[in-house]
Amino acid sequence: MAAIMLKASLKGNSTPTFNLTNFYSYITQHLPLYACPKFLRIVPTMPLTATFKHQKSAFCREGYDLDVISDPMYVMDVKRKTYVSLTARELREVLIGKARL
Repeated sequence: MAAIMLKASLKGNSTPTFNLTNFYSYITQHLPLYACPKFLRIVPTMPLTATFKHQKSAFCREGYDLDVISDPMYVMDVKRKTYVSLTARELREVLIGKARL
């Protein structure tokens, strides 16, 4: 899983944009498929420790449980060559092994 914090657009637009298909293309061109993040989580801020290290323990505890996470979550879809929103249906396909990651 990768947690991503988006930066606001420099053109005065306060809503950051993120193209999931372009991200998929970039990642798969620069990393082997086994090293690509299978899940993406868009977070508003990255929590830090007192020594300015990223707090990853909360992300590990939450995993990809849709009942716990309120942030937008995406899963890699190799067939469509993009990341798609993680819904209960998508999660079920991942858990039963029907979805190819």
